[in-house]
Amino acid sequence: MSVICVELGRIEEARQAAEKSVRAAPWRSSTVGLLAGILARLGEVDRLDALVARLREMAPLGFFWYHLLRSEIEVAVDYYAKMIERRQLNWPRHLSSSRCARAHAGPHLRK
Repeated sequence: MSVICVELGRIEEARQAAEKSVRAAPWRSSTVGLLAGILARLGEVDRLDALVARLREMAPLGFFWYHLLRSEIEVAVDYYAKMIERRQLNWPRHLSSSRCARAHAGPHLRK
């Protein structure tokens, strides 16, 4: 839901959905990464440091979303590659996002 809202430009709605997801599943790196990326885009830095610290202890998927939402495509692709190296095969379902398509199309993934 958060990703769809971001893609539609409904960032406040995306934040609300991400907050709900983190409350429901705080162990999922994707939910924490999405919330962190959304908060960064909104300029809400008060909680950002704590979320980024949590992401450091989690799977790379969280940082993938965090950097993708911040439009840091090169860094997001590095985390994408880490997911592949670790055989974390849950990542293909995320490729439908237009942000993911931008990351996937770049020359940096053709290593």
